[in-house]
Amino acid sequence: MSALMKQLLAAFVLAGLVGAVFLLRHQAGGTAADGQGLDTEESLRRYGFHLREVSKEIRIDFTHQAPTLDAKLDHIMPIIASMGAAVSIVDFDRDASVSWCPTSRAARQPKQPYGHRASSAPPRGETRP
Repeated sequence: MSALMKQLLAAFVLAGLVGAVFLLRHQAGGTAADGQGLDTEESLRRYGFHLREVSKEIRIDFTHQAPTLDAKLDHIMPIIASMGAAVSIVDFDRDASVSWCPTSRAARQPKQPYGHRASSAPPRGETRP
């Protein structure tokens, strides 16, 4: 098989896969990505679980902020900004219950621990017995 035939076959397979995605999306009649979402029962039937947004209810207010770097790096900032968000999971107050702290790449962004008794965390550098 010539190189041209292999390239045409690969292009045909790729076009078929991309077309299948659009065809399946159209047949499904919309997805959560379309902003419609699924109700709880349908989500449980399809996937076996259901997620809902509860961050505001449990007083979590966190927004990842991208770092500000040299203007010469603006053309790759989306890549750099995507590599820095993290969540630290630790029992920082030694009460045998896990707490967590989201982090960001932005300079001077305060770190707020969340979780069980997070407001009773000791000051930085101090420990509890």
